[in-house]
Order: sequence, then C-alpha cells, then structure tokens
Amino acid sequence: EPLPMGHAAQIRTVKGVTAVTPMVIFTSTYRTPTQFVPAIAINIDEYLEVYPRVKVSDAARQALRQTRNGVLVNERIAKQYGWKVGDTVPLRSMLWINNDGTSTWPVKIVGLPERGPGVMVQYDYVDEGRTQAKGTTSFFLLRTADAKKGAEIGGQVDKLFANSPYETRTITPRQMAQNQLKQIGDIGLVVNAIVGAIFFALLFSLGRV
Repeated sequence: EPLPMGHAAQIRTVKGVTAVTPMVIFTSTYRTPTQFVPAIAINIDEYLEVYPRVKVSDAARQALRQTRNGVLVNERIAKQYGWKVGDTVPLRSMLWINNDGTSTWPVKIVGLPERGPGVMVQYDYVDEGRTQAKGTTSFFLLRTADAKKGAEIGGQVDKLFANSPYETRTITPRQMAQNQLKQIGDIGLVVNAIVGAIFFALLFSLGRV
C-alpha cells in the first residue's frame, strides 16, 4: 500500500538519517506488451542525495527540473529502443492510469546518464497526472551516516509510525524485489521490469506492512 509523502519529514528527524527520497514504481511497456521499461518516479535532487553514484550532468538535471514530463534514460535502455535526447515517447504504465483515462504517459527524454535506473520520471508529473493514490509514494529510500547502524536506524524509523494507519517496515532492496514478485506473481515481469530499477536503490527502503 502507498505511504503518505508526509512521512518524509518525520523520517528526516531520525538521528543517523542523512537523506530521504520518495520512489514510485512506474514499471511500463513501450510499443508492445513485452517491451518492458524499468521506470521509477522520483525527485531528482533528493534521489541523487540518497544515491550519489548515479551521475547526472548539471545540464540534464536542470533540463529535468524545467520539463514537466521530462525523463532521464539509462544509455543501455536508450540504445535498446533507439531513443535519443529530445524524443517524446509513450510509456504505458502497468500500474497508473493517467487523467485522460488511459495508461499512456508521454515523456520527453532530456538526458542519458551512463548508469542508474532504466528510466527516471518526475514524481510531480506522475502524482499530478494519476487518478489515484495522489500525495503518496510506493517507498521511501533513505541514506544513513553509518551503514553498520542501518538496522538500528531503520528500527527507529519504524517506531515513528507504529500503531498508525500507515505503519512502516524497513527492508533491503532484495526484500523489496521479493515483495514485488509476490504481489505480481509474474517472474519474468519482475525480473525484467522491476528488479532492474529497484536494485539501484541503496541501503533501505520503507514499505507499508
């Protein structure tokens, strides 16, 4: 179940948490149902604070901020589908219906980072355009000051929301992928469309129990 975006401010108060960002699963297809596109909707500045190993040029970062439906596409995915900067392509979300009543989301490619998730979509574009779960996120990704204290810090985060309508449970990226497998039940889909994106998340993610 989705988590309220308001959780982020509370998570940042936990000692040892240095960065927090929402991540919405935006797994899509391209021209055919088998052309999977591993995509996530994120806030680019917050995401790069959590995962600085993803290298995005200043120009691409600025272009993403200024383009409502802008996306960053991993070079490998761009080569696979013949995409280039400036192209507008239709992504057919497997999870989210657009305000126009379809699952098609036109996105404009503004950058091609060498490494990182397959496709990074702007969180605001998805949240404003989807017909349900507005103001929520699939997960929160967080970075800690000391990885060795990750479990302890995660426990403190969970305590914040214990006995609330939106309790959390800290999980690793691997556990997150396993949860998605259970929910969707299609091994091929999970491996190709979701795991590829999720494993670029680091340290911990939060999901509703």
